[in-house]
Amino acid sequence: MPILLALAGIAPLAACARPGETASLPSPGPVFDPAVFFVGTTQGNGMLTRRWHQPEAISVTGSGEMLVDGTLVLRQRVSRTGHPDRRRLWRLRPTGVPGEYRGHMSDATDLVTARVTGSRLTIAYPMRGGLNAVQQIDLAPDGQSAVNRMTVTLRGLRVATLDETIRRTGPAR
Repeated sequence: MPILLALAGIAPLAACARPGETASLPSPGPVFDPAVFFVGTTQGNGMLTRRWHQPEAISVTGSGEMLVDGTLVLRQRVSRTGHPDRRRLWRLRPTGVPGEYRGHMSDATDLVTARVTGSRLTIAYPMRGGLNAVQQIDLAPDGQSAVNRMTVTLRGLRVATLDETIRRTGPAR
């Protein structure tokens, strides 16, 4: 989910807050419903900042659909300055507990977990190279855009961040 994440599609990333850093509370507003936000088309634009590298522009185009069994499928094309485009696939399904989802993503090495808390969707997953990613996606009051802040860590040390704005650009097909 760009996202769903709308992630930058970069294996050398993963996330958690720095030791001693506290997570901010989600902003007041509408409840984040991944099916409503990601079904249809989305466009994300942001900046990837990696330790010891210059910041890079990231663009993520997404196309989401809801399957009959309740699985959200999000296909993304990730464009990064100076690199070939990458494809990413998300599959998230409700667990039966309100606001909780589990699934898979092509950049993840194991299970993806997601939880909705008010207007925030938090997604966490492990990546290649021992990296861990956490995305906090805050829905805007109009429900048509969201801010994605991804943090990638290695052994608890923050190695990368992605700050991205995601916009709904088209209805469900």
